[in-house]
Formats: sequence, structure tokens, C-alpha cells
Amino acid sequence: MNAYDKFTYTVSDDGVRGYWIGQWQAVNRCNQVITNVPKIDMDATLKERLIAEAKMLRAYFYFNLLRIYGGVPIFDGIPSTYTVPRNSVEEVYNFIISDLTSAAQFFLKLMQRLILDELPKELL
Repeated sequence: MNAYDKFTYTVSDDGVRGYWIGQWQAVNRCNQVITNVPKIDMDATLKERLIAEAKMLRAYFYFNLLRIYGGVPIFDGIPSTYTVPRNSVEEVYNFIISDLTSAAQFFLKLMQRLILDELPKELL
């Protein structure tokens, strides 16, 4: 049996440390998109889609962190400091649900538009 089997690994373990860092890098990249894409002059639908995709991905990375580490700090945007307390498991789940709900609303609207554009006009 190894340290993973016995649950005796520490944060200094390269695998654990690498996973932790990778998930937080991904969260940070999503936050960069969510914060900066609204400032770009581009097609509004594309802008909304990029933000929705970033929220969906951020929710996924937070879920990964939550499953392994329990409550983790929530960063909703580009942080000015990284010394923040852990949020509770419930708070992180609520944050995940909020991101997924926001993303789902965009994709639902997009699908409705696509369906209406594709349907023959005589069926409308």
C-alpha cells in the first residue's frame, strides 16, 4: 500500500500539489475570461457564449476541487489577494450551481434561436 491508498499523502506530494495548482490555474483562466471578455468589442452573442463557457468550466473545476478538498476559497473574478478563508462546502456548491444556471440560461436561449431559425416558417 502506498500513501494514496492509506490517505497519508501531504501537500508536498508532487501529484497532489500538481493537481491543486492545475485546478486553480484553470479557475483563474476562467475568471480572466469572465472579467475581460465583456470589455472586448465583438459580436454580442459570441461574447455571451465565451462567458457562459467559462462559467461552465469554472463550475467543473470548482467541483473537482470540492470533491477532493472539501470547502475551498471562492474567487469570483480576478483576486487582488489570495489570502482568503475557505468557504463552506455548501457555499461552494451554491457557487457551482449559480455558474451552471447562468451558463444554462445562455445555452437555452441559443438553442431556442437556432431552432427557430432552422424551422420552416410555415410551421411557426
